[in-house]
Amino acid sequence: MKAYLLPLALAAAVLVPATSALAADLEPPPPIEDLRPSTYDWTGVSIGVFGAANAVQGRYCCNFIDPEMSGIGYGFGVRVGADYQFDSIVVGIAGDWMFSDYLADNDDPVEATYLNMANFGTLRGRVGWADDRTLIYATAGLAAAEMEFGALVGPSSVNDSEVQWAYGWTIGGGFEHAITDSLSVGLEYLYVSLPDTNHFLTDGMGVSGTVNMKYEDMHTVRASLNYRFSL
Repeated sequence: MKAYLLPLALAAAVLVPATSALAADLEPPPPIEDLRPSTYDWTGVSIGVFGAANAVQGRYCCNFIDPEMSGIGYGFGVRVGADYQFDSIVVGIAGDWMFSDYLADNDDPVEATYLNMANFGTLRGRVGWADDRTLIYATAGLAAAEMEFGALVGPSSVNDSEVQWAYGWTIGGGFEHAITDSLSVGLEYLYVSLPDTNHFLTDGMGVSGTVNMKYEDMHTVRASLNYRFSL
């Protein structure tokens, strides 16, 4: 009996690893969808925050003079958007609101003036091309800005200012990159066209006059962080 046990043990030692290897070879392959590269879907609703640099180039007219009013200011804001992707094309709509302040000034002792932009908002459409998690797009729409023009007026240099809303349009472009399935970062440039604003100022003696502010060029560059809710 013992003479048969040794050959049987040797045979078992050889067959067990071979059987295990054969079983491993017979395991089903992974599902086909697991073999495909993942593709990010930009369809959804997003909210975000951004920081901005705003530049204006313009002039104001008062008492037959035409001084320059140009400068750079900064602001921050919030945005909401909705996008739909088909194939590699993404179309959507976005709205934003920015809070800002200083934009430009003129420190001439005779004509000490300043220009602030307290609020700025846009409502735009956008269309772009998506390469998986990176989206490059163009955008255009409506723009509205709350502009405050102020100056030291009159012989006693009284500080007076008036706020006017200006409604125009904007066009630009940018890119957005999804760093996770929900978070994305973006960089955007907008050119803004605004109509002239007229500001009614009064000095300490009750003498009044109107200042016409002309916006020749206005630009804003924004960096954003966004959270996306997939539909």
